[in-house]
Amino acid sequence: MPHLTTPMRAPAALPSPPGHGLAGLRDAVAARLRSWRERARARRELRELDDAILRDLGLPRAQARFDADKPFWRA
Repeated sequence: MPHLTTPMRAPAALPSPPGHGLAGLRDAVAARLRSWRERARARRELRELDDAILRDLGLPRAQARFDADKPFWRA
């Protein structure tokens, strides 16, 4: 049986793909916060629409109220 004379090396570490590590986590958190802020703003605006605009949009007042009252973290 042949004897190996050179030791086996561990494979070289591959670079982390984009979106991994602390930078990826920071970017994901920032994106989530932007999404929540935009959702909260849109729901505030929906709450302020008058009946004529809601009618033009084809959105019943009850549906607009239901959507506007959802917490910002719920889609």
